[in-house]
Amino acid sequence: MELETAINLRQAVREFKKEPVEEDQLAALVAAGSAAPVSRGHFGDFLLTVITDRTVIDALEESDTGHPFYGAPAVIMISSTRQDQSGCLSAGMIAENIELKAVELGLATCSILGIVKTGIEGSAKARDLLGLPAEFTPLFAVAVGKPAHQQAPRHFVTNRLRSVTIAPQTD
Repeated sequence: MELETAINLRQAVREFKKEPVEEDQLAALVAAGSAAPVSRGHFGDFLLTVITDRTVIDALEESDTGHPFYGAPAVIMISSTRQDQSGCLSAGMIAENIELKAVELGLATCSILGIVKTGIEGSAKARDLLGLPAEFTPLFAVAVGKPAHQQAPRHFVTNRLRSVTIAPQTD
């Protein structure tokens, strides 16, 4: 799949089929996340926890009034020993790699931050459910599954972001 196609297909999906994600697909998503650049190359500062146990996903959702993982059959939690800007930036890069690989595999994703910050990050129960070592803090999650509806490529207006180019002046 061309990168531009994957970018146009990658979108936040909030309805998933109940079918499980295949183990080889989950392994490919973890490999894609592991290929992301991380701050100063400190890969040991990051931990990916793949959750496919519905009871654990439901328990993680308990601190929210809705279903913030949208019924996804898999959730990949990105945790780190670093909660600073570079740790958060690296977690975002890991998530984007996972999400683009998911598109290539015919899967859908949704980036999840809200419940991670408000209900999981500081919860001893959630940390226990995730089996997190004491030095790791959940930063971000990606809900993953087969989309409930066919995904159509989005056609972006490429000049939505303002940009400025600073180049050397020529005579």
